[in-house]
Amino acid sequence: MTNQVTNISKNETMNSNTVLVIKCGDYDVYERTLVTVFQGLVNRSGPNVFILSEKTSWINTVDRQNDGAQSYPEGFCGRYDVTGTEGAMLDDFAEKYNLELKYVTLNEALMFCCENIRGLIEYDAVVKDENGELVENPARTNAIITASGIYDCLPVTPELLKKYPALENFEVVMDMRGKFLSRLQATQWAVDNLLEKCSTKFVSSYFYEGENGTLQNDYAVMNSAFCYELAAIAPEIMEHVLADPAISKDSFDLKEAELLDKILNHVEDFGFVWGWGKGGENGQASVTPLHGLELVCANMPNGSFYVQIKPERTDFRQPNRIDKDKVKVDNKFYIAFMTNEGDSYKAMASLQNYASWKQNARGKFPINWGIDPLVLDLFPSIADYYFSSATKNDYFFFAAAGYGYIHPDYLPVHLQNGYADLIKAGGIKYGVDNVDIWWFSMHDENGNEVQWDWLAKTGMRGLTLWNASNRTDFHNDIPVINSSLYYADYKIQAETNVKKAEIIAHSLINARKNIGNHTYCTVYYGGSPELFSNIIKNLPEEEFEVVSLQELFAVAEKSRESIVSLTAEYDLSGSVGAWDPTTA
Repeated sequence: MTNQVTNISKNETMNSNTVLVIKCGDYDVYERTLVTVFQGLVNRSGPNVFILSEKTSWINTVDRQNDGAQSYPEGFCGRYDVTGTEGAMLDDFAEKYNLELKYVTLNEALMFCCENIRGLIEYDAVVKDENGELVENPARTNAIITASGIYDCLPVTPELLKKYPALENFEVVMDMRGKFLSRLQATQWAVDNLLEKCSTKFVSSYFYEGENGTLQNDYAVMNSAFCYELAAIAPEIMEHVLADPAISKDSFDLKEAELLDKILNHVEDFGFVWGWGKGGENGQASVTPLHGLELVCANMPNGSFYVQIKPERTDFRQPNRIDKDKVKVDNKFYIAFMTNEGDSYKAMASLQNYASWKQNARGKFPINWGIDPLVLDLFPSIADYYFSSATKNDYFFFAAAGYGYIHPDYLPVHLQNGYADLIKAGGIKYGVDNVDIWWFSMHDENGNEVQWDWLAKTGMRGLTLWNASNRTDFHNDIPVINSSLYYADYKIQAETNVKKAEIIAHSLINARKNIGNHTYCTVYYGGSPELFSNIIKNLPEEEFEVVSLQELFAVAEKSRESIVSLTAEYDLSGSVGAWDPTTA
């Protein structure tokens, strides 16, 4: 059934399948704050409000990877040029779940939905800081949004009260004007007065508006989660984080670290941080496990919508499985193509980055898509969406660390087994036994390496690592495929992706020549179906075979005696930056 799109009538009532769609591409940060809180409060009753950020985030852009409009169905890129991947996913969900879409203004929505709203919290848009300079209200990203979720109120500035007449229907129940001079002062007040009233399941970390830092908080508001804007740093890893040359040494202070420590300690073990933040990737993925938490990169709106959609399926195991006993091994160069960012909500809510899921090349050869059991546990409708629309060539693997994104070596020793249990349970539920882990090392209380025994406890039967050794190892009979072909297209100085694909293929062919006529296994991580397709076009079929990760690990197991002695070298120029684990 084609989804219905209608306008709103002032006297209408909401049906269970009615969705109010609000476009906010031209909203300022205060309007984004208002619409985010509104969405989170209203969607407590059901999936009734959907936000179109209109490409606020780079990952929401269709074809950011520059594969070209011809890589998608005819007219697709033009249709979603403004609404981006959010618009495309909304249309698919509307058709799949028979939703009635009503495109409305924010003022119309405020008149239409008010039963979950108690009143207003008024605050100043701009305040004078401690130096007397006019700045954006430092409480907006933490105290204001947090209080809104706890007290069921809409955050408004005096300007918004004038702009949206529907707000006159609500009473100001909390006046926060002139209350804070700095971000840390506002955060301290929120910690002292709001933290204990908030969810212990997760907290929400603000990044910046270009990454939907505000719009991601609909999910936080829905769940009365604590929202903050702090650098991802803890006192115990200050030296570790500041050792990163990409991080300014005057970016942090101990006060910030102490506040973050209190906030993260509020969350129960194996809860999570929703979002991203200052401090770089190293800091983000290191601080969270120190507190026994995972990181879920959010940075996309509508979590409160997707969590309320009831999935159609009851079996959530990935649809395609390989019978390893039937896998045949030849003297070929086997390669598995893996997408990136699949471990994050922002990827799952953007059609696997830039609408890669919609490209014409998908389904024509095996592709391995990253997923995360934590994200799918939170949003089963998204799992339903991808598994229901998967082709026979779509396979899935666990990314980052297997359950949320962390650096495993920073996880406290007493939580290591519990974390392994979460990955194992996720593997059984989703039918996945392959994992990709970054910065993979683990130690016991005596400093001894324990990562390989720990890996066996996860139930994973294959591991891929970003590692320049370019070889296959075995630990506890588990194949570990090391590859430096992560984001290889980023390393190549070429004007088009087609040319990059030619260079990558040429490098693979040369590596094959140097290895000789032997069985060899590798992975290519990061990219789109179109890029993978162009690489394949340049590879001789009699020497190369593109397979799923499941088949790749089966090949590795069956050729174990010979494959462990083989290494490859790839002639790729350039650098992917300081976050490359092979150089970190």
